[in-house]
Amino acid sequence: MICREEWSSLRSLCRGILKDGIVDETEAHDLKSWLRQHPDIHVTETGNRLCGLIDRSLRDGVLDVDERIQLEDLLEELAEI
Repeated sequence: MICREEWSSLRSLCRGILKDGIVDETEAHDLKSWLRQHPDIHVTETGNRLCGLIDRSLRDGVLDVDERIQLEDLLEELAEI
């Protein structure tokens, strides 16, 4: 079961990633790594969407413009901005 602290941590991580207005590949890989360390996030609908998007976006090793925009939109939703 996901705990409140994990959601709070994920929200903070999303806000930090969005702080400069651009999600870069390093940040996307860091987020993917964080998600692997917090598997309970995957059981929620939003967490599952995020994990799927990260996996698809980084599959080819390149975060293209469309993937970046989709990721930024979802991170804004998660960060509650």
